[in-house]
Amino acid sequence: MTLDGRVIDVLTTATRPGLITDPDMSLMGIIDITERVRAQEMLQRVQAEFAHAARLSMLGQLTASIAHEVNQPLTAIVTNGSGPAFTESFRAGSCRGARIDQVRGR
Repeated sequence: MTLDGRVIDVLTTATRPGLITDPDMSLMGIIDITERVRAQEMLQRVQAEFAHAARLSMLGQLTASIAHEVNQPLTAIVTNGSGPAFTESFRAGSCRGARIDQVRGR
């Protein structure tokens, strides 16, 4: 805690420059690392947000891929089933299933 009451993060070191048995001399070092700790916390927060954005992007790509895989065969069915030859054979009743007039209710 500082003299003005703020709580800060510090790195402390202690050493005895002389003999270990000499209790008269000790050196203490204190380094304020508050800004470093705040920068690391901010970096972790930004990395978490980036990871979340990457997951959302991947989810969007997966959704688009699944939609494409589902729509591709459906489009092929519609395209192949809408040609004049298919419609005429369906009207004539040579296709499996109901005649087109029956489907339309005529």
